[in-house]
Amino acid sequence: MPVQEGKLVTFATVEEVISSLGIPEMEHPIPAGVISMTNDTKIPIDLDVTYIFGPDTTHVNATGISGNMKTSYLLFLLQVLHQKLSEDGISIILLNTKEKDLLYIDKEKDETYGIEDKEELDILGLNLTPFNNVKYFLPRGIDGKPNSAHIPEKNYFTYSFELSDVYDRLELLFSSETTLDPQHNISSILNYIYEFWPNLGQRVGDKGNHQKIETWTDLINFSEFPEEIVTHKTTLLKFQGMIQKYRKPSTLFVDKKVTSRYLGREIKKMKKNEVFVIDIARLPTLDEQAFVVGDVMKTINEMYSLGHANNPDDEYVSVSSDDEIDVQKDRTKKPKYIVIFIDEINRFLPRGESGNMGLRMSMSNRSAVAEELLKILITGKSRHCILFSAQQFKSQIDQSINENTGLHVITKLGLSELSSNPYSMVDDTTKSVISKLHRGEFILVHPAFRHPIKIAIPKPTFKKP
Repeated sequence: MPVQEGKLVTFATVEEVISSLGIPEMEHPIPAGVISMTNDTKIPIDLDVTYIFGPDTTHVNATGISGNMKTSYLLFLLQVLHQKLSEDGISIILLNTKEKDLLYIDKEKDETYGIEDKEELDILGLNLTPFNNVKYFLPRGIDGKPNSAHIPEKNYFTYSFELSDVYDRLELLFSSETTLDPQHNISSILNYIYEFWPNLGQRVGDKGNHQKIETWTDLINFSEFPEEIVTHKTTLLKFQGMIQKYRKPSTLFVDKKVTSRYLGREIKKMKKNEVFVIDIARLPTLDEQAFVVGDVMKTINEMYSLGHANNPDDEYVSVSSDDEIDVQKDRTKKPKYIVIFIDEINRFLPRGESGNMGLRMSMSNRSAVAEELLKILITGKSRHCILFSAQQFKSQIDQSINENTGLHVITKLGLSELSSNPYSMVDDTTKSVISKLHRGEFILVHPAFRHPIKIAIPKPTFKKP
């Protein structure tokens, strides 16, 4: 360069493009998109399954301004994984954070599929259909009805939480500032409840009989904590007030479930190739949304730590409401892979939760929900349990997400955002390209590629609200 006068200039062939990008041969290729050249040549781009689930790299994160199809790309990749890994077994948990966005994924789209989209599917060797084997879990609302922007025609259930479901994870309801406040030692109360459950009780009458604490109402009215646990009356009042804050207006925290289910129990029974959509979009507060996210993450982390997940020869194990182990034999093997999808992850693991503030921010200041998310990020590579996440700007999320992510998907962004530290893995030329991307164009950044890759994908095959 520059090209000398009189020299022939030709377009690169498919093989030459792949060679220049440094894309290696892959044992288990997963179609990831199509490069479209100006001479109408289309080149399929693959990712090896080890680039997504480990051990090479793990986790996928998408970023870009709203309306540029970053969520659509992640759902496309999930569709491909669901199809390609069905023999090994893959289970997917999608947390719906935006109104109706993910509540139609088992329905065919209304409009016909375009010629260009069909061509791209053929190039990628795909025959995608809407997700199958889907179960929708909608938050319990008033009178037990779903509190959701859309109620699917079938395969939906409501979920809620009895105290017995979550007595061992009440810290997910409290911020780190609350549990670590030395003036109000809330953490000691939470530990006491966990330690003495299910025999936590209060005195009734002069004979000193004990009544078991079993419901949220019982807990709010319970005041017989030992003095070494509750050293100041204001501590107990603060604890009771915070539980009441969630209990009174909420329809999620119930004394007794009638028709709804507990998410943790359903996740522990999840079979291979099932898709769970957990709707949190209509929950009235971020605290309640975060609690559901934290409960799901903690359940998954416990499944792996107890050996109830990722073991194809093991039996399903679930815990019944009376705390007896109920072993359910099932000939269907457990999934080898688990994927969790969270849009707008900046709500639950925002910048500053862990190491972004330098020495001023202690690691212990992370919220309990953030801790559970970080466990997924850190241990996912060895577990084949990965996180698909999305947000508008990387500068809004905790640095640990960027540090532990293998595949970065970037749609259109402004140069001011691209100049921030989280995009240091992208060169200036690519940043200029990103700022000019059109809707439906994506940049893939992965260590296996010598350069970032600009790709496109077919439009979704499932219905969009």
